[in-house]
Order: sequence, then C-alpha cells, then structure tokens
Amino acid sequence: MDEKSKQQVSSSKDVEEIKDSLDEISSINDLFEQEYALIQAAKKFGLALEEYRSMFQVYLHQKKALWLKNPLVRPIILLEKPVERVTYWLERWDLLKLLDYASKITIIWGLIVFVNQRFQAEEQVRIEKIKQQYEAWQVITSATGQSGSGGRIDALQSLNENGISLSKLSVEGATLTGIDLKNAELQESNFRDSNLAKANLSYSNLQGADLSQTNLEEASLFRANLRGANLTGANLSTANFQEAFYDETTRLDAPDLLKIAGGLSLSSLARADLQNETRLKGAPLEGVDLGGANLQGADLQGANLRRSNLTNANLQRANLQGANFSLARLQGSDLRGSTSNTVIIDLFFIYSNSTKFPDSFDTSKGINLNAPIVEGGTFTWNEALKGGTRVPTSPIIISNIKNLATQLEKAQEKIGSPFVITSWYRPVDINRRVGGSRDSANIQGAQVHFYVEGYTCLQVIEQLSNWTGSKNCLEYTKDIVSVNILEPFPKN
Repeated sequence: MDEKSKQQVSSSKDVEEIKDSLDEISSINDLFEQEYALIQAAKKFGLALEEYRSMFQVYLHQKKALWLKNPLVRPIILLEKPVERVTYWLERWDLLKLLDYASKITIIWGLIVFVNQRFQAEEQVRIEKIKQQYEAWQVITSATGQSGSGGRIDALQSLNENGISLSKLSVEGATLTGIDLKNAELQESNFRDSNLAKANLSYSNLQGADLSQTNLEEASLFRANLRGANLTGANLSTANFQEAFYDETTRLDAPDLLKIAGGLSLSSLARADLQNETRLKGAPLEGVDLGGANLQGADLQGANLRRSNLTNANLQRANLQGANFSLARLQGSDLRGSTSNTVIIDLFFIYSNSTKFPDSFDTSKGINLNAPIVEGGTFTWNEALKGGTRVPTSPIIISNIKNLATQLEKAQEKIGSPFVITSWYRPVDINRRVGGSRDSANIQGAQVHFYVEGYTCLQVIEQLSNWTGSKNCLEYTKDIVSVNILEPFPKN
C-alpha cells in the first residue's frame, strides 16, 4: 500500500472516531456536561474548539434530517403546507368555524406528538436493551475466576434469550446449576471445571467447547453439537445425549467412545449418529437406549449390548464379533452385512418380522414378536411382551408365558370369540408403577388380563370350568377377566 492510500485509511478511521464522539455528545442532556465534553473531544482530536463545535452543529443538523426521513414522520411533514393554508383561511372566518378547525388542529397536533413519542419510546427500548446487554457482560466479566454463580446464570440466560452469541465464553470453574441455555451459540467456550448439573443445553452449539472436568449430571444435551468438544474427565452421570452430534474429534477420557457410558448411566443415545465409529470396541452399553441410532459400519467388537434397546437401529456392516446381545431389543433393526457370527446370546433376544439379519446371525435364541407363542396359535409374543417393551429376564418367565398361552388357546376356542389382551407379563418396576401387588403373578408371566367383546367377566368365567389355576374379575371393571396358572386367589 502506497503512502497516499495509508493516509486515506487513517483519515477514514479518524472521521469514524469523530462521528462516534459526536454521537455520544449529542446524547448528553445537560448543557454544561455537553460543553465540557465538546472541549475534551476537541483537545483529543487536536482541533480548535470552534471548529469542533461547528462540526457538532453540522452533525446535529444531519441527524435531524435523518429523523425527518423517518417513514412515520414523513406524512406529518407533507401536512405542513396544507395546515398553513388552513390557518390563512381561518383568519377570515367567523368564531364558530374558527373553534371547529381549532379542535381539528388539536387532533393533528396530538397525532404529531403521538408519533414523536412512539419513535422516542422505540429508541429508548433499543437503548435499554443495549444497556442491559452491556450490564450482563459486565456481570459475567467481573465474576471471572469466582467459583460461585456471581449472577452469571441470569446474565447468560438474558443474553441468550436476546439472541446474543456466547461463543468463546469463559466461565471456568463457575457454578451454573440448572442454567437454561437452549439453542445457545457456545462454540469454543470454556466451561472447564464448571458445575452444569441439570443444565439445559438442548440444541446448543458446543463445537470445540472445553467441557473437561465439568459436572454434567442430569444435564440435557439433546441434539447438541459436540463435534470437537472436549469432555475428558467430565461427570456424565444421567446426562441426556439423545440425538447429539459427535465426530472423530469429540474427546472423552477412554480411547473408546462411551467407554464410561454404561457405568455412569448414560441412558439415552437414541437416534445418535455414530456411523463408522471406531471407538465403540468393548464399550459397556448395557441398558443404553440406542433406538434408531445410526451405527452403520461401527466397530462394536466385544461391546456389551445386554438389555440395550436397538429398535430400528442401523447396524449395517457393523463389526459385532463377540458382542453380547442377551435380552437386547432388535425389532426393526437392520444388521445386513454385519460381522456377527460370534455374537454372544446366553439367554435370548427380541426381534420382529421387520428385523433384517445377515445369514451368519444365529436367531435360534430369538423371540419373534410377530410369531405365535404356541405353534399354530393366535396369541403372539407381541401381546405377551407389550410390543417388545417388556423383556423377560429368565427362562422360567418364558416357560410360564407358553404354558399360559396353551390354556388360553383352548379357552378361546371353547368360547368362540377372540380374547383381547390388556396386560400379561410385567417386570417388577412396571408392576409397581401400575399399582400391582408385590406378589402379582404377572411378574412371572403366569397371569393375564383380557376381555371378550359381548361378554361380561362372569359370563366368561362360567365358560372356564376346566381352567387349571385361578380365575377372577378385576374389581374396577365388570368386563376384565384375570386368570393365572398358579394357586387360586385367596378368599376375600
């Protein structure tokens, strides 16, 4: 750049600085303070006071001209000349007409005042927002290095609600429990050693953020962008990472992605994109929700997927050698092309007609939800296991369900109308949740509740004279029949 160009750039910067100074001075209401500011600014820019004052008058004139161009003011300016003509004629009219037009002029004047006040009010709101944002940043900055909140929770939430980017924010060591930063722009921010327990970081952009040593217990990171984020040493206990975005630069303590997930109850990775992920080898994913997850081409060799939910998951071309699928739910999942000839299934697993297996996968220990429980029967595993959401935990339960289904088939054939199942097998936690008794036979898969269209419960029971086990009507309804293959219900 030549000397002349450099001078032009420098001159442009000076002009911008002078304009900023004039704008600040014009906002000062006190005349004495305004004059003092003019003197100081003139000295700062090396200008004579009169020259600078002259520039200030030009700036005010220009600012007024811009105000007059406001679309809300222009209609009033256009009325100026017609008003002058009206005034001229009013001077020649009688008193009554004069009063009539005076009232109209009052209305017009009120409109002018209203428009002006509205413009000023909008400007005041804008200035107030800027002031609040400035004060919020002051709170955040002044609390730097403090271990507590220091007012930062309210300040950060306010900035985020107003759409202000929080990228490159630094709140290292801060206590921000329960903070709501949904949809926040937090890329490259520093949360190192902070307490973010129960924080709402859903949909937030945390790309490249430092979350190392951070407490994220019960925090929600639903659909958060964690590409390039550092989570080493973080407490991920019960955190929700459902549909969160990862890539090969996402950092965790263990060399295998989610190596610590199972032990720390990282309960949900439903619909997570883990395609071609190489860090899942040997991962403890027992009980983890991977429903709908993209695990295409992932290395799950030796991974513990016991009791995991893989419903509708994409496992095409995944390495499943030595992976444990006992009690796993695979209905609707796609395992085509996967290496799965040595998977471990010590009990059984759940699948459906829509599950796609490679030829090498041994399905002999699988329970097909769409298949009849008894060969040639009408009752399916789908009915007994509530659509596959309830997975039996022992062979005894499976045996009880089969024995009960055998009797149900005979009873249904005798009555001649289909049995509509309302409840069959219940795991302990679900039985407790629905108010079932602690010794309910449903827990063992040995009891079923159903109704028959067009029959009352008593009419059905009369037909079940040969039933081996107990039969009864539920107290809260006259139609639901409860039968089991254990001892009869106690009297009363």
